[in-house]
Amino acid sequence: MYTDVDNGELAAGSLTDIKVIAAEPLRGEGRWLLVAVCACPDGDFIVSAMRTQAPAGFGGDVLIRLRRGSTPELARVEVWAVARGAVVPVAAWDDLAAGSWPTVIGPAVAFAMSALGQLEEITDLGGTTSVFLLAGRTR
Repeated sequence: MYTDVDNGELAAGSLTDIKVIAAEPLRGEGRWLLVAVCACPDGDFIVSAMRTQAPAGFGGDVLIRLRRGSTPELARVEVWAVARGAVVPVAAWDDLAAGSWPTVIGPAVAFAMSALGQLEEITDLGGTTSVFLLAGRTR
């Protein structure tokens, strides 16, 4: 198990299985996750929690954004890719059931990881340049 939980919240930078996060209730405004390892498309991947204040991604990152859905049991889940200073939407779903969304988003995560991996072989994706993930600019 990869969890590092403090006061019921996953600590920023710690690694955890996505299914652990999916089983937890979504708190506050939501959260950003960095995909660290992907054994997709079956929804089996390891993520790192991003800090809640001014989260930032780097070129080549695949990110998951979790937000509340229309009810507390449902979530809006978005997959994003970061390349050359831009945060690019890959896919989004409204009102996914809490425990099942990792399986639903798995193919999109696998695609983004694969596409960015291929692009990195032929061009610089800006891996050393941070891109801040501002709520108003990424919706």
